[in-house]
Amino acid sequence: KLIDIPILSIENKESRYTYTDTDIIYYKNCSNYFNRSENTHLRTDGVKISIKLQKLLLKYSWKLPYKFNAGYLSFNTKDYDLNFIEMFLKNPDINNIPWLVEQTCWGLIFSNAGKCYYPKENEFLCREDLKSPIGANAVHLIGNLKKNIQTWSQVSLDETNRKEPSFKLSRNISFADWIFKSIKRVLKQ
Repeated sequence: KLIDIPILSIENKESRYTYTDTDIIYYKNCSNYFNRSENTHLRTDGVKISIKLQKLLLKYSWKLPYKFNAGYLSFNTKDYDLNFIEMFLKNPDINNIPWLVEQTCWGLIFSNAGKCYYPKENEFLCREDLKSPIGANAVHLIGNLKKNIQTWSQVSLDETNRKEPSFKLSRNISFADWIFKSIKRVLKQ
């Protein structure tokens, strides 16, 4: 997802690299999610990155889209930076949460490329506490939602209320987000 498929896209002279995880249920034809000319990603319900937030913001001054999720993405291959990926993966500060490394790296690549967008959160759902897929165009079964795949894959949704997907401009993680996350961590203890 991070190296092989994008490089194959570049070698085949594709202008865009589009990707979707296999744990996303599409309830309607979402080809317009993939036919985007802008770099597009999912937004999830939490700030989840492999590198510590204070290192990301203070030590490296890297920017990362807020609540970035790499489960679905559409990316311009001219913005793909293999040198940055190599530098990122060699960094000893990176691997504190190994399963988030590629997602963090994709977020940084998106940020380095400039403006990026995400589907509206009520159309393309990516939440760990989701109770029902009703009203969604697609649902990413993150975290504990995977247990719902059998039930939710058979849900029949009313297509008459569907609209073309809309997108919002993404923003980067800020110091306020770091403080908020730190306070939440302290309160949990």
